[in-house]
Amino acid sequence: MMENWEIEFDEKYANKVGWIMVGEVKDIIKDLLTAQKQELKKKVEGKEFIEKGAVLEHERWARWQAYLFSKSEWTKDGYLIPKELCKRWQRQIDTPYPKLSEKEKESDREEVRKYLPIIINLLKDKKRRKE
Repeated sequence: MMENWEIEFDEKYANKVGWIMVGEVKDIIKDLLTAQKQELKKKVEGKEFIEKGAVLEHERWARWQAYLFSKSEWTKDGYLIPKELCKRWQRQIDTPYPKLSEKEKESDREEVRKYLPIIINLLKDKKRRKE
């Protein structure tokens, strides 16, 4: 009789402790994620990210302008963009991202990937400060 009681007691105790622990762990994880989210938000909205992002954006813009001018013809009134390029670029402007070709999407993804080192370095810097 004693053996059955011990097994039953152990199962009930294990279930009770297990649920308490799971609940506590879930709360701890939720708190950690909330804190990390708030810290990341501060970093992304912070001056360092904005300035580094602005540098990257200027570089992107400058590459685009150099490309645009390389495809255009200089006239006495300024650059003349070929009609076929204007049509292509207008089509891309008018096309929502999900409807772009895979090649066009990849071109956009390449630009976004350039932001990853900035974000990764901001996160590493946060980790270094805590250590």
